[in-house]
Amino acid sequence: MSTPSGNPITQRVSQKMKKRNQTSANDDPTEGDGRRWAKGAKYQFLFGLLIRWQDARDIGEMSTFYSRITLLFIRTFSWEHALDVEGTAPPDDPSEENLDAVLDVSGLTVEEIARRNVVYLDLRGKLQRWFRYHGTKSLKSRKPENSLVKIIKAFGSQAKAPRRMQTLQFYSKLYYDSRVKSIVDAEWPKVVAQAGASGTPPPKRLKHQNKVLARIFAAETAEFQDALKRQRDDEHEEEIAAWKASRLDFGDAGSTRSPEEFHEALDEASHWLPSFADALSKYLGLNVSVLLSGPIGSKGGRIDVKAAHAGKSNGVVPMIWPDYDSHGYKALLKGLLAFGNASFSEEECRRRALPGTTPDQDVELPGSSSRATTPSTVVSRSSSPAPVPPPARPVPPVLVAVMESAQRGKKAPGPQAAAAGMPAMPPPLRMVSTMRRAMNGASAIATSGAPESRPAEVAGGKVRAPPMILPSFSTSTTSSSLAPAPPTSSTSAPAPSPASAATISPSRAASPSISSTTSSTSSLIVLPPTTATSQLPPPPSLPTKASGASASATSAVLSTAVPSSHAGARSEAHATSPPPTSEHPGSSDRGSSPDIANSSLVPRPRESDTSAQPTAFSRVDAANCPPDFGRVVDYLMKHDTWGPIWEHCVATYVEIERYAAFEPCGSLLKPTDGRPSEVAAWMKRARKLVDFHISNVDEFADAWLYWWRINQPEDLSALNVTGANGIRLFLLTLAWWGSALGDGVNDARGARFADALLEVRSAFDHVLVAASQESEDMEVDKPEVALTQSRKRRRGTVSSSSVKKPKKGGKK
Repeated sequence: MSTPSGNPITQRVSQKMKKRNQTSANDDPTEGDGRRWAKGAKYQFLFGLLIRWQDARDIGEMSTFYSRITLLFIRTFSWEHALDVEGTAPPDDPSEENLDAVLDVSGLTVEEIARRNVVYLDLRGKLQRWFRYHGTKSLKSRKPENSLVKIIKAFGSQAKAPRRMQTLQFYSKLYYDSRVKSIVDAEWPKVVAQAGASGTPPPKRLKHQNKVLARIFAAETAEFQDALKRQRDDEHEEEIAAWKASRLDFGDAGSTRSPEEFHEALDEASHWLPSFADALSKYLGLNVSVLLSGPIGSKGGRIDVKAAHAGKSNGVVPMIWPDYDSHGYKALLKGLLAFGNASFSEEECRRRALPGTTPDQDVELPGSSSRATTPSTVVSRSSSPAPVPPPARPVPPVLVAVMESAQRGKKAPGPQAAAAGMPAMPPPLRMVSTMRRAMNGASAIATSGAPESRPAEVAGGKVRAPPMILPSFSTSTTSSSLAPAPPTSSTSAPAPSPASAATISPSRAASPSISSTTSSTSSLIVLPPTTATSQLPPPPSLPTKASGASASATSAVLSTAVPSSHAGARSEAHATSPPPTSEHPGSSDRGSSPDIANSSLVPRPRESDTSAQPTAFSRVDAANCPPDFGRVVDYLMKHDTWGPIWEHCVATYVEIERYAAFEPCGSLLKPTDGRPSEVAAWMKRARKLVDFHISNVDEFADAWLYWWRINQPEDLSALNVTGANGIRLFLLTLAWWGSALGDGVNDARGARFADALLEVRSAFDHVLVAASQESEDMEVDKPEVALTQSRKRRRGTVSSSSVKKPKKGGKK
């Protein structure tokens, strides 16, 4: 509901509205983009509404949004303080109901109504500009001069700071012509004549001039000399001020700038700093590394290092400096972080933190590490010289689910309990049942690999999958419809079998989670068997530390009544829950992740074993995800009726991104070769999370499969590409494909989509193992400052945050 058009407060009066090109002497030069208008509590209030602004933009209700937000803003900060830069928010959130009451004019004078009309119109314009800048950063015409341009101009016109004149120099500058010159001219001929009479060369005129100047200045009164010195000092201060104004100077005191201004400057530098380093490297013909250290506002004021590198080594695989000499680079980062701790006080670090990111006063700033394109780390400020170890990372239950089919005959260690004093990790994912076992001859999908296929190899941090045999798309294969099956009517809690109940730990049996005691009621899809199903590589095994007896684990069998495709038929589907604890003798100081690097491979179960127990799948855990990533997960899970394989793919992808700290990393082998044309069209439309229209499903399927398979490296760990341009594209486009099939899909198209889904599931499982392996490698022999090992195929900027080199085209 928009604001009433007949209300006098919301009326637009032409003589009160400024023209677009009309400015005032009191206007803020940054008012055009609205970046610096709101600060403090007002900035936090508006920043929390950015997600709702994006929703309004998606549904085309921008005008209504701006009008209603203006009223909500006035209700929060009052009519008197609505246009102030800073304000004090009430302790409770303002109500969004009956916002039109803010426009009530009952009992108001004509002058007050006119004043509120001006406030409303000005405030609505300010809010509109603020959201447009911070939401899309689309206003460029009135944006302040780019900082890089200012730096280049400063280099071109850089001059030394003006020096303060000596007293005699300043006296000569002012009074030489009026008080000194006539005396020098009168005495100089006599000096030359005296030198000639004595047979000596005459002195230099300047030397004689200075003697006369000193003699005349000494004859001045003391009051005159003091006034002259004060005049000299005042003029010198004016020259210094003019010199500072002509050069790049953001202020001498960092405290005069807000955390938002520092954050915006750093965010802007992330776009031009890599290009600047590259241009400087080409101009000088040298390798260039630009390193920045100090408190980062987006990280709660923690000391961190950002860097941009230009120049690569020779050889078959060109590398930037952090890749070529990782140990030396880590030592440099450690020194920079220590120097940053010595340069910035803890109070200054907390003052530089963005609102909402500052840690509690009694909580240390924990160290953190990230992988791949973010090798530098954040260190903590602690009163104790000893480093604080980061919290142990438990094995994600989805990773346990990935390994479940290869370890049914062997117990796998589960995540350890969090160390005392460490923050609690997100709750484990629930292992749900696999495919519905259709009765009376209905088709069922095969969940094990071919008998001759071998398990994935885990060695040296790489996961090498067996060769994938691509399916032949035969239309004669028996398949079922892709339409979702009806949900089960059973709501009773499944009980563990007697055999497994005996092994349940007391702590787990005493407080079972809700998710582990309720049966799944989501519609599961019965995917058709295809030639690819029996030839897919098996899910990689989760190796355990070789230390005598294997770790014990708990398996709970969940039975779910599933309606058969024929009347009266029912079946049971089983799921294995993740083990509650892990036992690693002699390794209590290690993290909760299993030591994959120093482990033996668990042999793949025999086909006879796997036929009796279905593969375990996982539920999506979107806890602690960034808002943008959460919207991606919400879109993908709109298709949860496609069954557990689809949900397992989404859950696996979430854990892959979680290992990467939800930061972009790496690039695909051939990101654009053979890619469906719909992908480029979707990118030009702001990448909206909707089912993109596909005009020809068969052509899209051909292009998608070609694009997917040419990006399959021999070493599947190289497919660990996170971010908006990584493997997320395959999952999003797969969702388009499935949505385009609809309910009336024929058997051939359904089988083809099912094959693609299984290929993605198998590849994602291997990628998750690689991500877990890499995370484990980083935790082994962790130094005082947590640092990461750079990955192959990384390019562009190396930083602890988001300073990345912009791509100049497709990968060659």
